[in-house]
Amino acid sequence: MKDISLQEQHANISENIRVLVREENRLITVKNDFIKSQNSIISTVVRDNPHHAIRSGASSQLSKPIDLINLPDFSDLPIETLYLSNNKFTEFPTELSLVPTLTSLDLSNNFIHALSADTFLGFKNLRHLYLRGNNITKWADINPARVLMNTVHLETLSLAGNPISTFSTNDQRIALISTSLLTLDLSFCNITKITGNFALQGMNRLENLILAGNPLQTITRLESLSLKAINLSSCELHFLPPNIFSGVPNLQALDLSRNSLLTLEPQANGYVTSRSLRRINLSYCNMPSINLEGFPNVTTVLLKGNMIREISETSFRLNSQIENLDLSNNAIRLLEPNAFSNLRILKRLDLSYNMIGEVDRSVFSNNEILTNLNLSRNYLTRFGRIIGTSILNLDLSSCEITSIAADSLIHMPVTDLNLSNNLISSLPAGFASQTLQTLDLGLNRLSSITNTTFRHFPELSALILTGNRFTVPFKPDYFKRNQYLHFISLEDNPWRCDCKEPSFKQFFLYLTQSPPKITSTKKLKCTSPEQTFGRTWDAVCFSVWFPQQNMSTIEKFWAIAMSSLAALCLSLFAYRMAKKYMKKKKQRRNTAELRENLEEQRRLQNYNRQFIEQEAQQNAPDPRESNPPSYEAALLMPPLKRLTKSYADITMKESNEGIDQPDSQLQREHRSRFHSDNALLRGDGDDERVAKIRRTPSFRRHAPRSRRGSRLVAVRPPRCPDGKFQNSESLGKMSNFVSFENSPYTRRKPRSTTASSVSPSSSAERINDEGPSAAPLRNNSLDFIENYYVRPKSISNSGDDYEIVSSHSDPGSRRTSVRSSVASDLGIVIVHNKPPSEGPPAPNDATAKASSEPKEPKESQF
Repeated sequence: MKDISLQEQHANISENIRVLVREENRLITVKNDFIKSQNSIISTVVRDNPHHAIRSGASSQLSKPIDLINLPDFSDLPIETLYLSNNKFTEFPTELSLVPTLTSLDLSNNFIHALSADTFLGFKNLRHLYLRGNNITKWADINPARVLMNTVHLETLSLAGNPISTFSTNDQRIALISTSLLTLDLSFCNITKITGNFALQGMNRLENLILAGNPLQTITRLESLSLKAINLSSCELHFLPPNIFSGVPNLQALDLSRNSLLTLEPQANGYVTSRSLRRINLSYCNMPSINLEGFPNVTTVLLKGNMIREISETSFRLNSQIENLDLSNNAIRLLEPNAFSNLRILKRLDLSYNMIGEVDRSVFSNNEILTNLNLSRNYLTRFGRIIGTSILNLDLSSCEITSIAADSLIHMPVTDLNLSNNLISSLPAGFASQTLQTLDLGLNRLSSITNTTFRHFPELSALILTGNRFTVPFKPDYFKRNQYLHFISLEDNPWRCDCKEPSFKQFFLYLTQSPPKITSTKKLKCTSPEQTFGRTWDAVCFSVWFPQQNMSTIEKFWAIAMSSLAALCLSLFAYRMAKKYMKKKKQRRNTAELRENLEEQRRLQNYNRQFIEQEAQQNAPDPRESNPPSYEAALLMPPLKRLTKSYADITMKESNEGIDQPDSQLQREHRSRFHSDNALLRGDGDDERVAKIRRTPSFRRHAPRSRRGSRLVAVRPPRCPDGKFQNSESLGKMSNFVSFENSPYTRRKPRSTTASSVSPSSSAERINDEGPSAAPLRNNSLDFIENYYVRPKSISNSGDDYEIVSSHSDPGSRRTSVRSSVASDLGIVIVHNKPPSEGPPAPNDATAKASSEPKEPKESQF
């Protein structure tokens, strides 16, 4: 950022910001209105900006930029950590005392050269103060006796990198006094001398003293009852006074590393000692031997990077409490059999990067709780038997081992064995361990394994075979006994990818199928054949192993499209077949139903025909009734009680009109008698039948016409003469039928009566009435019957049941006039022919027989 204000940078910062970092910029303005708007900031970093000073008092209303010589007002913010390092402060910003929540303040790499006695007035909650890399040159410039009196909670004070040069406090007035300080960092301050009895006595809670990186030439006895750790690394020390730590009774950690000329050999006054010391670091001190007699209770010893050549039985003679021993990066060539016999509680031993050529099998036999042994980077050409009853992790990597003893792991319950980066070309047949879980054989010269190589490792869970010379894949049966094996590393081997080899695919599936044994298939690369060099297994053989899945994006698209099309066609075909099947099934069902219906119809037809035939046979008239009775029989026949009234009844009514005898009963019977015939002719009940009659050719040709030109239909005479039926039941059936089609009498044509065969009285005189006017008609009825048999009959040729009759009878006849008047009331014209001059012939059997036989109707002559 260049020449912009902090206000402009944070115009849109959330109000919940808690840490603000602005370092290595060129801020020139920080306005208070921005600072006060961020009420949640608890940590602010404003460092590496070229400011000379930061002071308070900047106005929020100030519009023009100012030089950062005034510190923004942080008093209203709950800041806990404030970083102002790498700026150009020349004085300590005392305005920060107005921030009561401030606990950590970093003013490193500024230009502060002094601290006044009241500098930290108001910093009651300050815990960590970092003044590294400033310009403090004298110890007295910081007013050590009073500067920390107000920081009652200060725990860490760092003055590292200030050119103080001396830390001598023979005067108690310049001794640093703090009742809460725990850590004092004076590293790299160019201190050359540490003297005085009051250097550390003013800090009664001091625990950590860091003096690293100072070219100490003189160091005297240190006194502190609370001091626990001292760092004197890289101080160019040659020797230490024997009583240097005698005044530090609670010292636990001492770092003397990287003092290249340091020696702990006993001097005339004795050797350096500290019975409370638990950890000592003597790394990279170029020490030729081990001298730890003055630290009998030490538990952790770091001696790496020295010039130690051998470990003898007396090396740790007085250090039986050692638990962690680091002897790496030395020049050790020899390990005596009892070198570590005195270290009964040794847990971790690091002998890596030495020159050990052979390890005695019993060198670790007395270390009963040794769990971690590192012998890597040595010159062990053979891995023989090692007795270690508690060793769990054994590292023999990079030891140039060429052979392994079959019983090398028998006496070790090792779980993690690292044999990587050696010269092993094969594994012995009896190589076994019942506890081994992780075996690292990477970067060796193994070229093949057998089905018995890992059979004796039942607990094996991870196998690393990276960087060997395997070319042919293994058979999955080789790991049948390793039920817990879940990881195999096979990269960096010269694999020959023969995709057609069944064992190659089987091994690949064994590695990749769930649970997978490898982390990624991209590390399995082919070396031969030449065209497969550098390519992964699946890239080379996937198309051969899984041809249906080896498709590009376009091929997959077309495959999906064709599959979808095939599925659609198959669905359509299945739909059509199902539809066709359903149609055929429906046709079969309909055919079966039709067959059943036809059979049922045929059965019903047969039943109806049988029923009609039976009914016709039952309703057929008696042949005896078709023949009219003889004259004598007719005279002797009793009068019939009939429900209907004949034409004679009607004529009787007409003849009695002049007598003024009303007969309402006769009128009702008259209406009842001719109701059906009248409805038939007038179209009231059966219009269709009347229309059918009128459409017949014979009706059109021969039907007489009225004066207006309309055809007239006459009622045919009775089918039989009076007295033909012997009971009233037959008369009731004849009088009540409505249609001639369903009547059993329609089969026989009615007999036509002409003028020569029917007398004017016709059949109306055959009525036998029980009423009061029946007596005068008896003689007329007899005359009618007599004339019926005497006069000749003419048959009409009309095909209808109704006939047209013309009459030339005497108009003066009373009966004729009566019948005509009644017929006119009914809308019927009745015409009678004139009777012949001859008298009627005597009836005989031949005549009766001829009259009884039905004749074909003939056409009437008009």
